[in-house]
Amino acid sequence: MGTCKRTLEVVLALLGFAAGWPVMLAIAGAVWLDSPGRVFFSQERIGRAGRRFRLYKFRKFPAAWRNAGPGVTVAYDARMTRVGRVLERTKLDELPQLWNILKGDMAFVGPRPESVRYARLFRGDYARVLDFVPGIFGPNQVAFRNEAELYPPDQDPEEYYEKVLFPAKARRDIEYFSSSTCVKDIGWVAKGLSVSLLGAVNWKRMLGLHAKILSLDVVMVAMAWMTANLMRFGGFPDSVSYHTILVGLWVLPAFTLGAMFLGGAYRHPVRQFYLGDAVRLVKSATAGWFGGFLVLLGLIDRGTSVLLGPLGWMLMIGLLLTPRVVRRMEWERIQPMKPRYDRPILVYGAGRTGAALAKCIDSFGRGSMVVGFLDDDDMLRGRQVAGLPVLGRESDIPTVWAVHKIQEIWVSFVPKAAKRERLESLCEQAGVRLEIVPEVGPFSRLSVLPRFPAGVGSVALARHPGGQDESTAALH
Repeated sequence: MGTCKRTLEVVLALLGFAAGWPVMLAIAGAVWLDSPGRVFFSQERIGRAGRRFRLYKFRKFPAAWRNAGPGVTVAYDARMTRVGRVLERTKLDELPQLWNILKGDMAFVGPRPESVRYARLFRGDYARVLDFVPGIFGPNQVAFRNEAELYPPDQDPEEYYEKVLFPAKARRDIEYFSSSTCVKDIGWVAKGLSVSLLGAVNWKRMLGLHAKILSLDVVMVAMAWMTANLMRFGGFPDSVSYHTILVGLWVLPAFTLGAMFLGGAYRHPVRQFYLGDAVRLVKSATAGWFGGFLVLLGLIDRGTSVLLGPLGWMLMIGLLLTPRVVRRMEWERIQPMKPRYDRPILVYGAGRTGAALAKCIDSFGRGSMVVGFLDDDDMLRGRQVAGLPVLGRESDIPTVWAVHKIQEIWVSFVPKAAKRERLESLCEQAGVRLEIVPEVGPFSRLSVLPRFPAGVGSVALARHPGGQDESTAALH
């Protein structure tokens, strides 16, 4: 390594530490709070001429994980912590490698240093990779920016890496570094920084999942801003305000959608929109809207009416939530098939377990349909649970059977002996099949659910002192 190049790298590494220490301090705090333990991850890697050194990163896995599992990180690796997933996407976990550069173990530009578990792969022509000082940036770091997403779902990750990815990367490294120059290296640093930033988001997947709702959100935020102005001024304002309105039509959507993205508002497809998504949307959209409004007020037009902020915000929240709620409701109503329901089912127990059981039957059943619930809690009779009616109590089975022609009753709890006997007798008289779900197949091996209060507990399982599970409904 030339003295001039080495001096330049040391200076740049020191500048990197001086400029990046607040970011690294914040990352260290986030790593520790998310998963207590050592903030840094260190691992022995192979350097120039096969010399081994310890490479440093911010920790992405739990501290106690150590080296269990594959030696490569795949997309959405289950071992990663919440902060680890962010670090993996942004590549900020590699900032501590500035220390490796100061020590002389690495350079800014060079082949990525391999783990010692892959030392056996450096043989034949591939051994030439070890002629070069490993680095943070380089052709492979750009070409394989999102390497974690390249692993096929039906192949072993390590085997795929050894047979496909490693040879491809080794050939690329040998080809470039055999004739690299300082000017070319600077170009790869610039490319590496750009792909690290732009590649943090999987744009193809993002647009594939959210293109329609993103476009609609832009329109909704702009519509909220325009409507707020029309309401505030009782129609179109004077010509002096036109410039502010036009600027707001791009500033507010940009700030709002940016905050929504960072706040996780696009984490799930719209059809799976639920309460947690609504909370994230309101929080992030509020921060983005008022952030953009303050920029508009402070930098564009200090004469902008302050009332436009809260007025537009209220309109925007309603406009953003409405299509999501509607789409979720449509998705729940849509059935992939329209089978002929020839096996009506009644679920006994209208609590959490019963509601989940009814949804399970409707989701997986073909030719089966849950027509409603039975529950011994009189407060639930005539009400809706999970979109289905509570049709009666145990004593109402003959009446319910006569009206709905029930063929099966699925009991979501284990009844006591007396109740079981009554149910079996009623079902036998009506020619109805009785299923005690907690006693069927895998359900019998599930751990006991916690006890719930009376009423709700009509379907909750509690451990009987004698070892038998029972429901509070069985006590009525």
